[in-house]
Amino acid sequence: MNFEALKREAQQRAQAQRQELARELAERQAKKAELQREAERRQEEKKKWLARERQKAQEVRHENLETKLLEERRKLKMERAEKAAMEKVRGKKPSKAPALQKAKEHTAEKRAQLTKAQDLTLTREEKRQKRLARDMGLVFRKATVKPENSSKPENRSASASTPAEKSNAGTASTSGTARRKTARELFLEQEAQKKKERRMREISSSASASEDEDEDEDDFLDDDDDHNDKAPYDTHNPLRDEIWSLFGKKRAQYMARDIESDDDMEADAMHVQEEERRAALYAQREDMREERALLEAKRRKLQAGGART
Repeated sequence: MNFEALKREAQQRAQAQRQELARELAERQAKKAELQREAERRQEEKKKWLARERQKAQEVRHENLETKLLEERRKLKMERAEKAAMEKVRGKKPSKAPALQKAKEHTAEKRAQLTKAQDLTLTREEKRQKRLARDMGLVFRKATVKPENSSKPENRSASASTPAEKSNAGTASTSGTARRKTARELFLEQEAQKKKERRMREISSSASASEDEDEDEDDFLDDDDDHNDKAPYDTHNPLRDEIWSLFGKKRAQYMARDIESDDDMEADAMHVQEEERRAALYAQREDMREERALLEAKRRKLQAGGART
């Protein structure tokens, strides 16, 4: 075989291989396109299925909500019916409609505005009465002034009266116009009276207690003076002598010695302590007397104030 034949044969084989490769590529592309179309179809089906499921869930949720609302309305209706039945049994009037209640609230607001405007025309006494009524939890109503009857009596002799009758009428009119004390004012007066009586009892009890203490103190001082007069201080004790003798010493000789530091002393330590104790007792007695005098003055002042009231 020559070179040309080999060359043609090689070219034919290469062309066949290229054709085979092109056919395989075309098949692969067709298969890939088919797979892509299948995936898109499945994706569309999945989206449609999800939309249907979402719609079903929304419908179920809506149905549950409607059922719940209907159940709540039914319960509320039953409660209202039971409440109305109980009120009917108790003899109470049934509650008004919401629209009527709203209208009443609007009317109350308007009335409150009118009362605020009318407050400017109240007198000082009426304002004070209004504050008292608010504190007591009552409703304040402004007193309406009725016009006086200007018609003159026909019989002058019938209208005339004696001075005694005029005075009785005057007292009756003043008593009629006098303001009646409220429960709060009566309670405050009673508390003030109780407090004053309690204070008077405390002052009287403290005064009697101080007098008893003074008597006890006087008795104690008298007994102390008698004791000092009857029993002078005795420093001799046989037991001490025995104790000194155990150590081979004599206490009488030691006590009989002259001590230079005691030559110019007018009183020993025991007498000084006794004088200090007596001075303290006298000072305490003077303080108690002054306190009793102050309490007595305060008691007289309270009695004078109670007599004036």
